[in-house]
Amino acid sequence: LRSSQSTAEKITEDPVTYKTAQSSVTCIYQAHITGFWRNVRVLWSKNLMNHSLTVMVTSVQGDMSYCCKIDLKPWHFWNKRGYKSLEVEGNNVDVYWDFRSAKFNNNGPEPSSDFYVALVSEEEVVLLIGDHKKKAFKRTKSRPALVDAALFYKKENE
Repeated sequence: LRSSQSTAEKITEDPVTYKTAQSSVTCIYQAHITGFWRNVRVLWSKNLMNHSLTVMVTSVQGDMSYCCKIDLKPWHFWNKRGYKSLEVEGNNVDVYWDFRSAKFNNNGPEPSSDFYVALVSEEEVVLLIGDHKKKAFKRTKSRPALVDAALFYKKENE
């Protein structure tokens, strides 16, 4: 009886922490959306279960963010192509994506090729990420923006 009690005490003294390993890449772009320069934060994250993409567009004052989250599920029946609409200060901004043939280097959170993510505002592609640019323009039926978005911050967390 004494030995089983000390074993139980030992187990409770060394609790096991179940932490999900997660890696992420944060990119911040400046894009001309609905007549104003806005910050667009793109967060790629990956844990043991799935990949996800979060796109956040800031308000003109910078005090609010408009958010769109996309879970990149590994299941075969999940369509890896789609779009969602956000309302940014009364204006529609559409987020289109296609990850059907996306490649991920070193099993990281951010795809390295064969994909696109496009933000469309007022029939212009105001932010385009990925190398399938022609497919993005065809799918969105939108023209390129007069001024390209600029990446000004990128941080990788492993």
